[in-house]
Amino acid sequence: YGDAFIEEYLQVYQLRENWQEPLDRFHVGVAIIDEGSPLSTMLSDRSEWLRAYADEQAVIFTRQKGN
Repeated sequence: YGDAFIEEYLQVYQLRENWQEPLDRFHVGVAIIDEGSPLSTMLSDRSEWLRAYADEQAVIFTRQKGN
């Protein structure tokens, strides 16, 4: 995907400054990430993201419309 894509991925995953901007710009509606990661914790605390599934390895969040 190239360096620019990987850099944006890391911006979101590592909760760097403006981490939510790429999610908004690309209209991301589903996120599959490591259980227990900082991003997982952050999305769990945000009302626009619903924790749709989780197991010991991964969690799936869906973005709620209207938020």
